[in-house]
Amino acid sequence: MDDLFGLFETDNSLSLTDEDLTVNTTQADDPSTSSDSPDTESSTSEILTVSTDKPDYKPGSTAIFTVNGVGVGETVKFYTVETVAGDDGVFNTYQPFVVTDGGAGDSDGLANGQIVTSWLVPPDPDGTGPLVAPALNATLKLTATAAGGDGAFGTADDRVATTTFTDGPNPPPVQLFYVPQPENQLLLALQTIEAGGPGITPTNPVQTYISIAAVANGTIIYYDQAEDGYEADIANPTQSTTQIWGDGNLLNGVAPGTGGTDLINAGTVIVLNNAIDTSLPPTTPYPYSGGDKIAATKTVAITRSGWAAGPNSLLAGGLEVFDTDNWGTDYRVPVGVNIPDTTDFQMFEYTGLAIMAGELGAVISVDANADGDFIDAGDVNNLSLTQGQSYLVNGGVNVGARVVSDKAVQVDLITGDIGSNYESRDSALLPTNIWSDSYYTPVSTASSVTDVGGQGTFNGTDTTVWLYNPGTTAINVTFARRIAGVVNTSTISVPGGTSGGYAKQLIPDGSGAHFFTQGNEKFYAFSTTDSNSGNTNGTGNQNWDWGYTLVPEDSLTTQVLIGLGIGRDPTSATSPTQNGNPVWVTPIGNGETLATIYVDYNGDNLGAFTDPNGNKYDTTLSLKELERAKVYDPDGNQTGMLLYTLDPGVKLAAAWGQDPSAASAGAPGLDVGAGIPPLPEFDAGKNGTLLVDADGDGFVSPGDTLIYTISIPNISRAPVPNIKLLDNLPVDTTYVANSTKIDRGDGLGFVSFADAGTTAFPLDEGGAILGTIPVKKTFTVTFEAKIDAFNDLVPGTTTILNTGEVSALGEKKPIQDITPLYGKIGDFVWKDLDGDGVQDGGAETGISGVTLNLYKDANGNSIIDGGDTIVATQTTNASGGYLFTGLLGGNYIVDVVNATVPADSVLTTANDPKPLTLAAGQSFLTADFGYQPLGNITGNVKADNNNDDIGDTGISGVTLTLYTDPNGDGNASDGVAITSTTTDASGNYTFNNVSPGSYVVVETQPSGYLTVSDGDSTTSGDDAANSSITDNAIPVAVTAGETDTGNDFVEELPGTISGNVKEDIDNNDSGD
Repeated sequence: MDDLFGLFETDNSLSLTDEDLTVNTTQADDPSTSSDSPDTESSTSEILTVSTDKPDYKPGSTAIFTVNGVGVGETVKFYTVETVAGDDGVFNTYQPFVVTDGGAGDSDGLANGQIVTSWLVPPDPDGTGPLVAPALNATLKLTATAAGGDGAFGTADDRVATTTFTDGPNPPPVQLFYVPQPENQLLLALQTIEAGGPGITPTNPVQTYISIAAVANGTIIYYDQAEDGYEADIANPTQSTTQIWGDGNLLNGVAPGTGGTDLINAGTVIVLNNAIDTSLPPTTPYPYSGGDKIAATKTVAITRSGWAAGPNSLLAGGLEVFDTDNWGTDYRVPVGVNIPDTTDFQMFEYTGLAIMAGELGAVISVDANADGDFIDAGDVNNLSLTQGQSYLVNGGVNVGARVVSDKAVQVDLITGDIGSNYESRDSALLPTNIWSDSYYTPVSTASSVTDVGGQGTFNGTDTTVWLYNPGTTAINVTFARRIAGVVNTSTISVPGGTSGGYAKQLIPDGSGAHFFTQGNEKFYAFSTTDSNSGNTNGTGNQNWDWGYTLVPEDSLTTQVLIGLGIGRDPTSATSPTQNGNPVWVTPIGNGETLATIYVDYNGDNLGAFTDPNGNKYDTTLSLKELERAKVYDPDGNQTGMLLYTLDPGVKLAAAWGQDPSAASAGAPGLDVGAGIPPLPEFDAGKNGTLLVDADGDGFVSPGDTLIYTISIPNISRAPVPNIKLLDNLPVDTTYVANSTKIDRGDGLGFVSFADAGTTAFPLDEGGAILGTIPVKKTFTVTFEAKIDAFNDLVPGTTTILNTGEVSALGEKKPIQDITPLYGKIGDFVWKDLDGDGVQDGGAETGISGVTLNLYKDANGNSIIDGGDTIVATQTTNASGGYLFTGLLGGNYIVDVVNATVPADSVLTTANDPKPLTLAAGQSFLTADFGYQPLGNITGNVKADNNNDDIGDTGISGVTLTLYTDPNGDGNASDGVAITSTTTDASGNYTFNNVSPGSYVVVETQPSGYLTVSDGDSTTSGDDAANSSITDNAIPVAVTAGETDTGNDFVEELPGTISGNVKEDIDNNDSGD
């Protein structure tokens, strides 16, 4: 047996499985320490160093150890010990191993003074979950000892180097996204916009372009395809199609754009680009598409763009993708089809909405015409959407239209000039709970431009901001902008009404703008570029058309990350060096003081210059508030660009989009832009996973214990002070005392965080201050909670919902984890010998090898019909038992496959198929099925040829009828005939599959024969054995599984007697 994990085997070892996993143990309150050999000179004077390829590994992953400064051909011993115990509470020590430079185990096989080798991080020892991996959540110290010139360890020329790493589960996501606008809906919207126009009709395939930009090293992204259903826990996927990017494990997915390393660091940009024919069903490998679910362990910026064949990128959608923290349940639409053409120049002639539900699904209603109800044509009333499902309101939406839902959804606005030869704009909408009384925009464009592509001069290319007032009365909005270096203000009156009101404002070129109300009235602001031509014939405002939603001031932060920043149509061969879509930026909070804005073109921290905190950047901007800059990456692509300030009082407002002065009106111009969601200085994410599986079924269910992991990374380029964590212990759980731990990323690993307060749980009751997170560090907090027993759950509970909040620098990051509760269905299939439908034990044993199918009863009608599908199949074990596990609450039907039941059995429980309703987390263990073994009755009809009252030869063709005998009196007169048969050539007959009970076999007397006897020739316990109550009838009592034999009828043919009577005439004593 190989020692797969390299673990010591000593007398005090603890064997976790029967596999090769044995660890030395030391009491948890007495951590073992290692005595390093003296650090003295050896045959080489180089400094010995050892490092790992990652700071943290999940159980079962491979760690790469690298030692530099090794003497050529020198031997190094690797020794790993836990300095902070993991979840098993044991300070495990792992088997050392030896590698020689250039020898076996050195990955490059070269004697070059460097050793690179690998070590398997101990996995869950039995692969089932109830036991914990020995090093899970531990801090491990790796010691590399070089043997020196004498080749022996423990001598004076040994050299020693150490490092530490941790062993944790997959980190929890801090962001969750759903890719908006499924391709079929995007295509329909684009076709509707271009309908009747002179341009090419949009058609398949639809080009999907999803850009994901990372801001921090060590980012992990979970990508869950929509086509085969979503993961219950995206951080711990079970489907082969779900990919994990950034963990360095090439077997569970390789992040595109990482050169095959599968490592996502600051500046990494993942571009997902494929064409989708919406007329065809999806096939594996599934394409990247609308509805896909994306989660990230550190903040990423995602932008979604798409266009159809024909117009290509000249009629394209492009919008910022909000994570689910920025979704809501109430939306209002700031523009609409009812704005007069003389006001919007037909920009909003088409106004539609794409609405998508999140993890819990949603029931939505849409008041499309903004008349205050949801019952008109074009409205939507109480439409149910499942997770990731999208609904398209394909035009006809008025100003002030409303979308409401019972659970959070994302809503995207799509607008266009119908039949205009390619004019459209779209944007993600903000829910009303995020609306503000103050907005900034950095986008302003000239009133007239000369096309760099040579198509002439165009007027009306200004940028317009549309202001929407949701109230019934007018509000005054102050408009501030910088003209000739001076901030000017004016007042805009935005009317109100039953559906609100709107106003528009042109932004002077070269300035940013600030819109705010003095009375704190909230409103909405939406920007449109190339929007003032005044042309209402469908030919204006269509060359550089894009739009975006302004970000509320109270959401702005010190840094922005560009998710998608391509400068041109990537599919066009025209003008390959053109860069027409810059990043637009303005600072907020610095007034007349020049603010330094640092620009890292690729967000990779590899620029030529160093900021005061030691971060690398490429260039700086120096701007006053409302001064506007356009930033272009010299490589022509702004994707992944990071802009930031080091002054916490100076925030940034930014957007990415087409610049009429730099982009061609035709190809390769990309008529796309998007707002840039603020990038927080810190992230926060939470994930609940199964720690103690009390019932051993491998699923989260009542009575199990969860471990919650909260990750708080600093993703800014400055320390984040006074991080505060508030956690609300889930309802239906009990905190496990003294289980809260924190790892501050300082090399000490997880340390206890003392229970405090009236509830003992230290993170509730206002929360706890965790301290200051240094640059590039992460705070990780864990705690345990035991789920209540099923009968103690709040009625109707389907999930364990854990909420909380992390706050600092005036920002608040909500955190939550939704853990579904799983139930089970089962019992057994047994022999019901007495047919009473009750398992009585004893001889009523289980039936093995019976197959049962579990159906999801989609319509809840308790009948297996067309909409129901088999979700699981089980076969009974040797005891007749079966169990379906991992079931969410709902309606199910258990169906026994009859062909697998013993043929001579009959169901006694009258419940197959068995419909049932399973509550979330319920153990429904009474779905049993009883089968009574059937009996047989056999006998014969024979002729007595020699008058000895014993049948000798069979009589064929005799009819026998089986009657019930309700009162068991042996008389068929009170019973009913249930079947008939005839004797074979040998006179034998059989009644098969007879249910246990009392019967009478009645013979139809064969013609010409006389009865000799009717009786049971065997001593079987029948009441009338060897006798008959009536002629031609035999009473029979059949027990379960019995074959009652010898029920025989004996017949005989009557003889003939003949002779004569004569008179003896001659008296000679003989008849004459």
